[in-house]
Amino acid sequence: YIPHHLAHAPSAFLVSPFEEAAILTVDGVGEWTTTAWGVGRGNGIEMRGEIRYPDSLGLVYTAVTTWLGFEANRGEGKVMALAGLGRPQHLDRFREIVGLRPDGSFCLDPGWFRFQRGARMWSPRFEKAFGPPRVPGSALDDRHYAVAASLQAVLEESLLAMTRDLRSKTGLSDLCIAGGVSLNCSANGRIADESGFDRVFVQPAAGDAGAALGAALAAVHLVHGHPRRAALRDAFLGPEYPVHRMRRAIAAHGLTALEPAEGELLERTARRIAEGAVVGWYEGRMEFGPRALGHRSILADPRHPEMKDILNARVKHREPFRPYGASILAHEAGNWFDRATPSPFMLFATKVRPQKRAQIPSALHVDGTCRHQTVTREDNGRYFELIQEFERQTGVPMVINTSFNDNGEPIVCTPEDACGCFVRNQIDVLVLGPFLIEKADGGAP
Repeated sequence: YIPHHLAHAPSAFLVSPFEEAAILTVDGVGEWTTTAWGVGRGNGIEMRGEIRYPDSLGLVYTAVTTWLGFEANRGEGKVMALAGLGRPQHLDRFREIVGLRPDGSFCLDPGWFRFQRGARMWSPRFEKAFGPPRVPGSALDDRHYAVAASLQAVLEESLLAMTRDLRSKTGLSDLCIAGGVSLNCSANGRIADESGFDRVFVQPAAGDAGAALGAALAAVHLVHGHPRRAALRDAFLGPEYPVHRMRRAIAAHGLTALEPAEGELLERTARRIAEGAVVGWYEGRMEFGPRALGHRSILADPRHPEMKDILNARVKHREPFRPYGASILAHEAGNWFDRATPSPFMLFATKVRPQKRAQIPSALHVDGTCRHQTVTREDNGRYFELIQEFERQTGVPMVINTSFNDNGEPIVCTPEDACGCFVRNQIDVLVLGPFLIEKADGGAP
């Protein structure tokens, strides 16, 4: 049996590129632990401290997520995006809610929440201070923006306090993070910039799904003592399907496909993106974790000022305040972002350089950040070549990258899933392995 946070810890450290590193795991609650920290060296991990329920940053974030009218354990990313629209004018009150200690740990004032009873996670005291909860689906206003911004600010303060303390305690220069809270890209960006660690690794399935990986790694390395293998350089751990299965799916959906030479396929696909087309891109093994990373992705032109609205109207049907991420050639990241830190799993939000912002309006959040993925030829060769071809045609070394799925549905896995999503939605082009399929004017195939 592997305890919950002892599964999170190896899921990050034992696949990281670091021989030794500090480790921080933060989530809602696992058994009774909500936060844990320790040190990894070689194939071993020593957990040195923990914070226990009900003191939980994850539960606070989920409670406020539900007060804001979003679904628990699904809407937290929406709140992170919503925070960019507001000012943290309630930060002092949230600092009362989440009390930081001198050692970087924290404790909650229990009067604000009801985690253990009732249908609502917040207490009447919370409602008295911030007003009635938002009805799901109703309009958002400045009151909601301010609460979201204050919540995000106190989360970032807390995580920065913990990581700075870890840097001081351990004397180590590298940090590994796991747990559901570490899917918060805005907080991760600040940790990378301000914690004092030289390098920060966040594993691609940092939430509870990644605990399965961590438990397996714990058994192999911590229990049986086997040496570590190569670092996890990409997240393509899922299934892949042969060309004949793709051909059969195309026929079953009544589609007509071309099979051009590879160079022609990349040139035509990049040209269609540059012309404003919405492209479904499907190849190889499926990604492990919540982010599409160029194997099950919808791609679009970040230069197009209305592309975010086009994607929302035609495919994703998301809230208009939510930004889209982008994939950039890794060697170009420092020219476009304030930080050139490798981000192969799209888990850091980074400031776009001011002089570049006007060129990529649809990949830019209102706070001037972009959640980006760095792409290398070594780890993601075909996708790299597509983006490189787009750069050759446009001068911009990045494309919008969002998950290939209907709104609320899982990311497509099989060729049949991809063809079905293509047919149901106003996606203009589908690249399915070696096949190129186009619609006329986003309509019927």
